[in-house]
Amino acid sequence: LVVDDILGNGATALAMQDLCDQVGATVVGMGFLLEKVFQHGRGKILAKRPQLTDGIVALTKILSMDDQGLKVFRCPEPHRETWLRVASDLVRRMSAEVEIDVAANAMKFRSVL
Repeated sequence: LVVDDILGNGATALAMQDLCDQVGATVVGMGFLLEKVFQHGRGKILAKRPQLTDGIVALTKILSMDDQGLKVFRCPEPHRETWLRVASDLVRRMSAEVEIDVAANAMKFRSVL
């Protein structure tokens, strides 16, 4: 599961998927706090990863931005609940798999999630 703050043009999300591929991990879903719908990032991701059709969730969608401000659409409640459940589970799993080495200013992962 890839979790990021903003889905814009999709470049960062696709780069994260490429990194996961390089280490042998399978991306089964993506969660974003915010999606800029007008930048068409979701479509770019799905063009390369059609298996994620139902696996991309954004809590809030910005439909457009202009000199009049933002046009915002909040994600329907069932999707928000699913996203929060998945994100909470991921955080719990990560905390069990990460060891913080303060002296070395580093994080060590016990396994790939």
